[in-house]
Amino acid sequence: MIEYSWSDTELAYLAGIADGEGSLIIHHRKDPLHSPVGNAYDCMLTVGNTSLSLIQWTRERFGGSLIRYDDRYEGGRRESWKPMYRLSWLSKDVGVILPAILEYLVVKRRLAEMMLSFISIPRDEVDMRAVAYENFKQAADDAKNNGRIYAESVTK
Repeated sequence: MIEYSWSDTELAYLAGIADGEGSLIIHHRKDPLHSPVGNAYDCMLTVGNTSLSLIQWTRERFGGSLIRYDDRYEGGRRESWKPMYRLSWLSKDVGVILPAILEYLVVKRRLAEMMLSFISIPRDEVDMRAVAYENFKQAADDAKNNGRIYAESVTK
């Protein structure tokens, strides 16, 4: 679990990075060995960028797991492309970071609220978690499509 004492400026900056370069993901898997109900979910916040200094600044303040993607990992990447860095936080840290940046989120606020609601559902509430997961997936798909529609309407 991360330790935190962030300024409003740092929280707003992370929210901007998350809105523009981030993803909110709920990963579902069947896991009868490790989950008493047979289903396991991982909530994840990720941000990616080609600027290592941006990712390092973010990691120094907010923690997270860092992965570097380059042509060794991305078979289709061109030689001229810069390496890409992805910083990720899993469920426990997401439950700390998302509430802290929620008021500053614009693009991903609805998904963040849905993810926080999902996190609050007890693990043994299998049906409720399944419905919340499906609703989140649908909202994420809608957000991708609405983002394209919104961008087209703003530029007209």
